Amino acid sequence: MWCIGRDAMIRHLYQSKDSLIHLCESAEIDEGLRLVWTKCDIDVPENSSFMSTEEPTCPRCTAKEKAELDQVEKAMKHVFENSEIKEKVP
Repeated sequence: MWCIGRDAMIRHLYQSKDSLIHLCESAEIDEGLRLVWTKCDIDVPENSSFMSTEEPTCPRCTAKEKAELDQVEKAMKHVFENSEIKEKVP
């Protein structure tokens, strides 16, 4: 995901046939060839994903993203607590 402002974030998304908007992940497997799938493990058809500031509506994708962000936050807190820097940066 990419930040484009204080309140907007561009995300890699896919809208499934049931109209849910999913968060996508991808990997380049060859020059110019990228595989795309959702965080809830749906294979995304070729040229079907898009970049947007829309919010995902898939509960499984959002739950997985929240769990990943919680892990990052926990790791960052651990690093901060064990560093010599004790002041919080705004």
